[in-house]
Amino acid sequence: MKAQKQVVRRACPSGNNLPSTLKDVTCRVLAGRGILNIDQLDLSLSKLFTNDKFSGIYKAADIIIEVAESKGKILIVGDYDADGATSTALGLLAFSSMGIEHIDHLIPNRFDLGYGLSPELVEVANELHQPELILTVDNGISSVNAVERAKEIGIKVVITDHHLPGNILPAADALVNPCLEDNAFESNNLAGVGVVFYLLGAIRERLKNKGWFTKKAIEVPKLVSFIDLVALGTVADLVSLDQNNRRMVQAGLRLIRSGKGNLGILALLSQAGRNLATLTAEDLAYSVAPQLNAAGRMSNMSLGIECLLATDEAVSVSRAQKLFELNNQRKLVERNMQDEAIQIVGEIVKGQKQQVLPDGFCLYKEDWHEGVVGIVASRVKEIFHRPTVVFAKGKNGVLKGSARSINGIHIRDVLAEIANVKPTLILRFGGHAMAAGLSLSSTKITEFSELFSSILSKQMNESLLQEIITTDGSLDATDFDLELAQELSEVSPWGQGFPAPTFDGVFDIIRSRVVGIRHVSLVLGVPNSAQQVSAIAFNALEESWWVEKSKVKLVFRLTVNNYRERESLQLNILHGTLVN
Repeated sequence: MKAQKQVVRRACPSGNNLPSTLKDVTCRVLAGRGILNIDQLDLSLSKLFTNDKFSGIYKAADIIIEVAESKGKILIVGDYDADGATSTALGLLAFSSMGIEHIDHLIPNRFDLGYGLSPELVEVANELHQPELILTVDNGISSVNAVERAKEIGIKVVITDHHLPGNILPAADALVNPCLEDNAFESNNLAGVGVVFYLLGAIRERLKNKGWFTKKAIEVPKLVSFIDLVALGTVADLVSLDQNNRRMVQAGLRLIRSGKGNLGILALLSQAGRNLATLTAEDLAYSVAPQLNAAGRMSNMSLGIECLLATDEAVSVSRAQKLFELNNQRKLVERNMQDEAIQIVGEIVKGQKQQVLPDGFCLYKEDWHEGVVGIVASRVKEIFHRPTVVFAKGKNGVLKGSARSINGIHIRDVLAEIANVKPTLILRFGGHAMAAGLSLSSTKITEFSELFSSILSKQMNESLLQEIITTDGSLDATDFDLELAQELSEVSPWGQGFPAPTFDGVFDIIRSRVVGIRHVSLVLGVPNSAQQVSAIAFNALEESWWVEKSKVKLVFRLTVNNYRERESLQLNILHGTLVN
């Protein structure tokens, strides 16, 4: 029993001052996202927000420079996802380009030490590296006890993070986070790698003013040479693509398309069979990021970071191949877990008298893989449109959980409320409105599940239970052309908070066939014309709407299909229903 979906059309302002060279549909799409004049289309890096309103960033820069000048060791502590990997690699590469020495990194293995800077990780860091300074990237804002332990040992701590802070902040030497209450920085949508990029800018500025580069006889490094790492981490972490983030993503895409970017990223794109000339932000999100994340999910993120640090093409290809293979393993594990999770959901629904979907799901199976729970939680949430927490067995009787939510339910706040009601129930948690992680004792899962359901029942209402699919309206028959698809692809990087153009319409299915394992290829009759267009519906095998010779209402995107160096228009079907 899947959640019902309602298709609504996005409101669009009646007027705009966009270039007359753009097609009407493109102008309509942009206006619907608040882009109303030509200045808003300017995504040049010269318009990036500056550092001057970013609280804590110059204090952090000065601390790092002081340690660098004294030749003390700086240890970067990252996260085991793509944002954490790109943040770590960016820091290592940029520090090296600035002539800062004695830099190392440490990524916690999710299966041993879990997420972020912990007291246990501080002990490991001290034993293996003896750092004078720990610099966190993409984590640390909730590491109160870890910072306290570092201080006891005599280690300085600078935290850079973008996750929402809790009620108590760690007593670090400096905190750099756009989500802090006292931060006047114009955007709180930076990914972890974006925060690091801004910090590096402040460090370079300070070093330049001190004459550092002149003394060392090195050129002032151009941080834009690392902007592809920023683009990848930003897109991978699904932060909102506000104009500032779109500028960095657009610049990163340009660098990658030139073939002169990070060798590891280029190798990962090659493994995925992506064409650099037509590269989009979605290619980074769905082709590169999963391969990079596979290292942290199935093994150790150090392999992903090593790929991004490679300076030799053969080495980068070899490391990318290993990541590609790990990602294939992840896909197999994920598919089995997803099937089992859906079966459990079916049993839950069947066990209810009215057989309706509950307000949320808390799912656990003893043999599930800890590294894949986040993806499975996302899949279940997408299918049933309910907040979902998926648990796997960790070490020492601890369950590791990953939560995903829907619009209107702030999942981290739900976990915070559970922690307030039962302070000893959740061992650790953190995250965003739409995604969070947590751990709890295996003996507490029933209690957690009941409290999770109870809190959700108070927050859920009819308007939240039905998934809303927002489109940019219908298209005329003349709009189904390759030129429009190309223009929509080029006009801006699309992503979270700046959604890709999506349309709806009624079509006749002329032919359909199953391709791959779960996908459906179609030939559609375009309304009010004799025109036909090809389409693909991913993971639609079990859907009923694609029966041949049926009339269907579809939600779709216009895409450019590259096959044997020939481009053609193809519709990517997102949702379909039969028309009576």
